[in-house]
Amino acid sequence: MTTIIEDNALSTGLQELYLVSKQWLSELAFLENELNFFRKRVTNTDNHLACQNYLDKITNIEKTHCDLKTHILHYLRRLEPLISESKQALDINLIENYARIKTELEEFSIQIQSVKRAALALTQQELGYINPPQQI
Repeated sequence: MTTIIEDNALSTGLQELYLVSKQWLSELAFLENELNFFRKRVTNTDNHLACQNYLDKITNIEKTHCDLKTHILHYLRRLEPLISESKQALDINLIENYARIKTELEEFSIQIQSVKRAALALTQQELGYINPPQQI
């Protein structure tokens, strides 16, 4: 199903989608820095068995990161002509792709959180700090 874009509200909505997508790219850049930090942290550990397990997880997450970034860039390229040119055909797939990318990004954030917890646990293990003190 396609419709012709002539409505200002629709154009504004497309611009918002574009800005959200740019924000996603910023978030991915930040998460990429975190992944690099975790990779360095895990590589510097003395526990080589745990190290390899975490490095495998990080490698999988980096692949997901790359795929997600590619999806967002393709989405942005699809949005740009819709915003800049009048009377462009709007396909319902645009909204479906938005929802899919948003879900992928949320799942990716969960994966990053698991790596953060693993890196923290590894650090605590190396320091011999198993049970953190209770905060008052």
